[in-house]
Amino acid sequence: MGNELDTLTPEKVREIRKKTGMKQEAFWSEVGFSLQQGSNFERGRFNQNNRHLRLMVFMRFVLGIPVMDTHSLRELKQMADFGRSAAAAVANHKDTGEKT
Repeated sequence: MGNELDTLTPEKVREIRKKTGMKQEAFWSEVGFSLQQGSNFERGRFNQNNRHLRLMVFMRFVLGIPVMDTHSLRELKQMADFGRSAAAAVANHKDTGEKT
């Protein structure tokens, strides 16, 4: 899939969006990005989310896999962060030799 992602240039993504008939705001919202982020990508202004952005477009509009909304993604990130914090606390607790 890496090579296919690399073919998703700003021009190709714009072409995909236009084929869907969707306005920019709706298109980018479908993959969890703001209109500004999508517009910047389509203009060739890359940022740290470039690969993630292309992956989301690929999943949703090339493979047809629905992408979770940003609220759900935020919740998943919070759960992952909590899990990492809990694991670190357990590891720290074991390292100190404290008994529960």
